[in-house]
Amino acid sequence: MNQITDLRARLGLSVPQLAYYLGVSAHTIIKYENGTRQPGGALLRLIEVMQTLEVMAPAIHAHMMPSVAPDSPVEEGLPID
Repeated sequence: MNQITDLRARLGLSVPQLAYYLGVSAHTIIKYENGTRQPGGALLRLIEVMQTLEVMAPAIHAHMMPSVAPDSPVEEGLPID
């Protein structure tokens, strides 16, 4: 597998979905994945940013989530009134 195929698989995206997010056609994604074409310029940078965000996502999520006391309604899954 190549970099694009790996990224798409890890993100759980179909070819048309990744094409939509990157602003290219599904046919272009297929060419990237089979190696007949290589992304360049801004598109390559966007792919790099997507990979970086994927790696950083758990840390970003942990940083953004408020601390919740173990016995709070949020932790227990109870409605908050």
